[in-house]
Amino acid sequence: MELQPDNWRHWLRLTYASWGQQRLDAARETLAQLPGCPMALCLAAMVWVARGSLRHAERDVDAAIAAVAGDPDLIERAAVVAVYWLKGLLCLARGDVGDALEFFRRELSLEARGHLYARECCANAWYAIAVCLMRLGDHAGARHACTEAFARVPGHPMAQVCVEMLNGLQSCEATRLQEDEAARRQGHEASRRRAPGLPGCGGLCGGPAAGPQADDGRLVMERVMAKAARLSMAGDVGGAVRVMAAAMIAAPPGSAGWIIAIEPTLGVQSAPSDWAPVLGVVRDGAR
Repeated sequence: MELQPDNWRHWLRLTYASWGQQRLDAARETLAQLPGCPMALCLAAMVWVARGSLRHAERDVDAAIAAVAGDPDLIERAAVVAVYWLKGLLCLARGDVGDALEFFRRELSLEARGHLYARECCANAWYAIAVCLMRLGDHAGARHACTEAFARVPGHPMAQVCVEMLNGLQSCEATRLQEDEAARRQGHEASRRRAPGLPGCGGLCGGPAAGPQADDGRLVMERVMAKAARLSMAGDVGGAVRVMAAAMIAAPPGSAGWIIAIEPTLGVQSAPSDWAPVLGVVRDGAR
């Protein structure tokens, strides 16, 4: 960078490699040299998510999407990845499932371009699609989406949580149908008991693993999130918060956990006050 300070690619590489205010500063310099650079905007948006400013994050992501729309060549020239995925997560965080699905599918359309992180990003997009389809009641579609996520990242921790949730919903539905049949036979309406451990059909019943778990350390934080998600979906929000707080405190400096505020299965948006201690650690780490 000292030899070529006017090369936007060097500043973009620094944006990738840094975090917090240093990333925002590097992104600003990248944008000064390549106005509208989608990846600089997307990487800056991640810092805003970590800081809890989703409005600023979406502003930057929308600017990145507009830049690509105005100059499609930027997809190749600036190695665009994860922009549509992040937009989809922001849509999902505010409850716009339809828009979220559209953006996740737009992310998938970029997979064949061969970006270094395309496969991982599309696995995350498929997992997020599974969450959307579950919310829409399309359980078969959600299972297919999880299968696609596993095909790209074997043992994808959060997709595995989705599979367990789907197994729980299936178990709960089977229990309801059995009770309905018993009520019909007895000539009165049976009480609709829910399966143990499945309050409101939103809990988990375990279920077999859908794929081998990665053991190379790349998915450490993701596995912690999966553990927290299981606790959260089972109604133990306090336990989920403690698990994530311990992981964040032990994590080395950097971007670990930046996604917690908008992770679609943790349920942070529905209990922000409970998650405040964790969000505070994430926010402090993004200064």
